[in-house]
Parts: sequence; C-alpha cells; structure tokens
Amino acid sequence: MSDRMRRLIICNPSARAGGRGSVVDYVHRLLTEHDLQAEIVICEDWEDAREAAHQAAHSGYQQVIAAGGDGTVNAVANGLAGGDSALGLLPLCTGNVLAHNLGLERLPEALDALARGRERPLDLGYANDRGFVVIAGVGFDAEITQNVDPNWKQHVGRVAFLGEALVTRMQNQPHVFRLRLEGDDLTELEEPMWSVIILNVPEFTWRIPLVRDAACDDGWLHVALFRDANAWAFLYGVTQILSKQSDVGDLPGVSVHRVRTATIEADPPWLWEVDGDPAGSTPIAIALQPAALRVVTGKDFCSPLH
Repeated sequence: MSDRMRRLIICNPSARAGGRGSVVDYVHRLLTEHDLQAEIVICEDWEDAREAAHQAAHSGYQQVIAAGGDGTVNAVANGLAGGDSALGLLPLCTGNVLAHNLGLERLPEALDALARGRERPLDLGYANDRGFVVIAGVGFDAEITQNVDPNWKQHVGRVAFLGEALVTRMQNQPHVFRLRLEGDDLTELEEPMWSVIILNVPEFTWRIPLVRDAACDDGWLHVALFRDANAWAFLYGVTQILSKQSDVGDLPGVSVHRVRTATIEADPPWLWEVDGDPAGSTPIAIALQPAALRVVTGKDFCSPLH
C-alpha cells in the first residue's frame, strides 16, 4: 500500500545520525527503509522549529514530526497547539522523555507508529507563555539541568545527574517558596523548599517513576514539592529515585498535589526550566490546556502506572 499521508519532519541538526552522514541523510534512509514519505526541514533553534511547526499545522500536514530530543519536541508541540496536525516523534537524541512515556523510544516502534497513524490527545502545560509536554521545574532541578556537563551526561547517563546533584546540594540552600495551587481544592504555602516540579507524564528519563498517577491526557498536572531535608535524607531520596525504588511522593519531605493552575514565587528568585531547557527565573504562572494537540502513539502508554 502506498503511503499518501502528508508529513513534515523538523530536524535538530545536532541529532545523532546513525553513525555516519548528516541527520537529513539518516532520516531519508529511515523513511526509505520503512516506505514512508515526508518532507524534511532543518531548524537551527527553538523559535525556528516552533514557527515551522505552526506554519505546517495550518498548511494541511497530517503529521508534523520532531526529529531530535526533548527540546525539539517542545518547540514543535508549542507550534502545533491549537492546529490541525498531529505531533509525531523520531527520537534521535539522548533525552526522549515523551517518546519513552509513549513506548516509542526505539526507532522501529516510532516509525511503525507514524505509518499506522494512531493518535491520542496530549495535554499541554504552560509555564508563563512557554508550553511543556513533560516537565517544568523550579529551583534545584533547574540548577542541575543548567549545570550538568552535556558530554559527561552523554557518556555516563544518570551518574552525571547524580554527581551534579551532589555538587548543587553542597553549593545551595533552600529558598523560601510562595505557592498557590488550584486543583481539587486551593492550597497556599510559604516555606523553604529545594525544588518544585510540575509533571505531565508518569515517568522521567531512564524510566524513572516520578508520579505514577500522572497521564498525558488526564486534564491535570502534578506538582511535587521538595521541602528542606538534611543531607542524608536528600542523598537517600536521590538514590531511591534513580534506582527506581520509589516515586517522588513516597520520599521524606516530598508531597504531590494535583492542579490545573498554580503560581510560584521564590525568595531569592530561582531558575526554572521546561522540558530540560533553562527558561528564566521566578516568578512563574502555571496553567494547563487539556487536549491541546494530538500525538501519534503506538501502544497504550503515557497512562498511570498502576
């Protein structure tokens, strides 16, 4: 059967290229091997990728595919929100958190999903005006994201994050957070914390369970609050999460709240990130757009992990 679906692939030029040649040549080979048709564009930065996706969403493309990692997916999703095209995934970088949650972290499964064209809704969280599909983090989380060495991360994986977590823990103190969380009820807090993490999926990188009750289309965001803890409790918590022995909500000093909107301030102001990219410093306003777009998926992943 001939492939008649109209697709646009937005490539990150830094994405891995299968060991040889350019990323465009590599993607062409993948498409040929799986009898798929698509146009390909290279986008050098986040705004270029967002704009290309936005134009495609209003130009008759049925699938607009992010070929890269979490940053490329974030840009394409921001461009597609409210449009008519489905988000597709070709995981070509070290960080592919949404693809992991959808069961598409391996290229054969991702390409098969594009061919089959099965879709499901995808909620989009917003931190100020920036949409996120996976996570927004304030404080300790954002410090690690900004400071971890990318080469070290590529070679040793989660060990790089554990090492950076130890350094960041020793070099920082908790900040006083002021929070307004609106979900099933209204919660207002003001107390020292290490980090506030807002989640749209149940698992993070390397299949680390963060909030098992989360799902990417449930109409909720889950906010994890990391309160002040002594160094030993902190180290224990980090190792438990990285070894997949606990969800964050099971750890000492951590609570999880289900929300649709939130406001977050910190004194002094602290860094925040979205989908792994630094984005500014507090304050921020969190909001949710349920079913903001559709995502091409394979099996029934990105659901609660009960």
